[in-house]
Amino acid sequence: MECKNSANLMMKFMDKTITNKEADKLKRHAAACPSCKADLEMYDEILSCFDDVEIFDAPHGFELCVLEKLQNIDIYTKKIAARVDSFMCVVLGVASVIVAVVFMLISNKAAILDYMSQTPSLAGIASFLRPLDALVQEYIANLGTAVDSVVHGSFVFLDTYKFIFLAAAAVLVGIRLYIGRKKKSGVNA
Repeated sequence: MECKNSANLMMKFMDKTITNKEADKLKRHAAACPSCKADLEMYDEILSCFDDVEIFDAPHGFELCVLEKLQNIDIYTKKIAARVDSFMCVVLGVASVIVAVVFMLISNKAAILDYMSQTPSLAGIASFLRPLDALVQEYIANLGTAVDSVVHGSFVFLDTYKFIFLAAAAVLVGIRLYIGRKKKSGVNA
């Protein structure tokens, strides 16, 4: 018999579920293997400590009551909610940063394209992006006209800083949604 098989039999020995045939095999192996013999003696000594302990039967229905209480524990739902909240925080944070970077790049695109044109390794990309600049400018002009017509008069400063305000608003909305979900779920990350 191999030691790994005797380890399984030792567990049966500890649980007092070992058959006579298995016990004989275990004793023969322990006689030939000093390591398993030491383990078996240790287990036997542990079991002898419990010889004088009085065993009580659990009250009727005790197991069912414990199992029912374990099933009603909502720990798994809370762990899943915490993981979803953490994931949503990351997604909203990344999305907010991307929105902020895109708005900053759009507002500074002329300077970025000029820099790229002057850098030899980026000149090819700049020549590809230059034609797209006219399309982007037209789109931004149309967007700016639409925004100005909606907020004309009371928010004149939006004309200059609209991209920064939109990026900040996106970040704040993301944070507010995350905090609201945390409060609603009652889970601390």
